[in-house]
Amino acid sequence: MLVSLMRLQYQYARTGQGWDEYTSARAKLAARMGPPPDNHLQFEAVIGSNAEMPSLHRVVPAYFSAVQTWLAKHGLESARR
Repeated sequence: MLVSLMRLQYQYARTGQGWDEYTSARAKLAARMGPPPDNHLQFEAVIGSNAEMPSLHRVVPAYFSAVQTWLAKHGLESARR
């Protein structure tokens, strides 16, 4: 389901077509899984401003465990490789 959503998103980004299909698929996924764990990119930052974004190169150490916890909570732990 997530891969299908990403394909729709990329199709819209490339062509400008398919917005309704993308938003419908996103709403269905959100209804099934709930909101994502955080809307923040979770990069290590010094001051946290948008101007700092080009200089950020790594996520905070707890990022991957937070993602794994969220995946397991939603029955997607098999997505790990």
